Amino acid sequence: MVPFVNRVKELAEENADKFELKELPDIIPTTHYLHIKPAKAAKGETSELVKFRKAYKYAADNLKLADENNWVDLSVIKDVLKLRYKEYDPHVYSGTKYSKLTRVVEIMIADYPNVIELNPNKKPSQIRFNR
Repeated sequence: MVPFVNRVKELAEENADKFELKELPDIIPTTHYLHIKPAKAAKGETSELVKFRKAYKYAADNLKLADENNWVDLSVIKDVLKLRYKEYDPHVYSGTKYSKLTRVVEIMIADYPNVIELNPNKKPSQIRFNR
């Protein structure tokens, strides 16, 4: 296990712009958390994932619109995105425009597994971010 951990540490150091490694040495065995950073947007812009996360946090924390399991309706996220980022089209992700916002979220999930979830059992569609 140690060679694997050492290699992960090396990769995190070599790619500090993409990964953040946190160690909790007070736990035996030591626990390591590897966080994949969102892709950087052009200078002065915010990535789509960060915009969605901020909209989610605003809806959940400020507007108190999350349910007991922290799910927020995707339509609420869309409304918050339109209010906070007037020039931003939430249907555009990585330069491609999609007709359904659920498709954008599905692609975000593929790009960032374990960060964002789509509730397939609810209509209207709901999302949540792992905090």
